[in-house]
Amino acid sequence: MTEAHHHDGEAAALKHPRGQSKAPPMLSLAHIMLTFPPSELSPFERDLVRDWLALASDVSDAYVSTRRSDDPALYRRIVVTDSPHGRPTHLFHRPGELNVWIKTTMGPPPTFEMFPTLRAALNSIRHVLVDGG
Repeated sequence: MTEAHHHDGEAAALKHPRGQSKAPPMLSLAHIMLTFPPSELSPFERDLVRDWLALASDVSDAYVSTRRSDDPALYRRIVVTDSPHGRPTHLFHRPGELNVWIKTTMGPPPTFEMFPTLRAALNSIRHVLVDGG
């Protein structure tokens, strides 16, 4: 058998006949969102959020939801409020240990975008962080 199929929502592991792994298939955004919980932010990432908020002075608020008692939809996500009504307008998170950042723009309907770095994701709202670092 050349492929192992899983019906429980986990990514299928691909194997060559001799048992050698090959690259996994490209995961869909929906699969990533449902399979990989948000990762905790590193101290560098927290500093980057603070720097971005300080430079994007017209953005009302940005914080990292870290309390388990927070809304599960917000937990371990960067929550941005960029409107006068005070409700979140954008959420950011890195799913699992993947090297991708997902931005959710609150709808209706909600939209999702993927970015290679947190810097690029935050700059998609206000481009205030210079490249590098």
